Amino acid sequence: MKELSSVILFIFVALVFCFSSYGQTVLIKDKTPKNFSNIDNNFGPNRKHYNYSYLALGKVFSIPVPDSVLSVKWNAIKLSSGYTKKYQANKYLGLLFDFDFSVESYALKNIDSTTTLKYNTNINKARYVFYKVSTDLAMQFNLKPKRGNQLGTYITMGAYVDYNISRRFVTKAKFENGYKVNQKTVYKKLPFAPPFQYGAVVKFGKHYLDFFARYRVSNAFDNGQLELPRLIVGAEFLIHDTN
Repeated sequence: MKELSSVILFIFVALVFCFSSYGQTVLIKDKTPKNFSNIDNNFGPNRKHYNYSYLALGKVFSIPVPDSVLSVKWNAIKLSSGYTKKYQANKYLGLLFDFDFSVESYALKNIDSTTTLKYNTNINKARYVFYKVSTDLAMQFNLKPKRGNQLGTYITMGAYVDYNISRRFVTKAKFENGYKVNQKTVYKKLPFAPPFQYGAVVKFGKHYLDFFARYRVSNAFDNGQLELPRLIVGAEFLIHDTN
């Protein structure tokens, strides 16, 4: 399994490098600046391939449909950093490929024998943590079409596949036997958490920022126990040239 993780991570990095090598600088301004050739190596402002990076923060929401779902705390979040490659078919329609690395933390609200591995009464915190590499394939619909390499205002709809590089369950406990002791326990390579997950993604964006919703269709667990929340809603902060 460790060798497989290394191979998938290598492929992920190689794909990002290849995509970034043949992309065009994204602009914000309505007019192409005079020095654009210096920015984009003389390729010109109207090529159809674009690339940009992003940082994202998402909040996990517990929605008990269609499965019984573990309740999570307010600080159950997803942090990610990724890279987007876009092919602009015409001024209204584009095809996007996303690659990213993310950390998902599901801090559990209810700590008991039904939700916690090797539960004991001293455990006061527990959470599932997933380190993932992901790829998205989506269609982008431009609401305010613009010529050249400008993002404009758009809606994106597509699907994603995650690979869990690391799957962990972390507990923290307090013991008081005349003195206080804090104990942290990490359970790695959870056998009941499958390595691959998939779902749907929707985004609404403009220039520097887009808002996204990711809904996991596949199960987080394959042993029939309670499911983790499926919905993550958040924002992506786009990183690209504004000259």
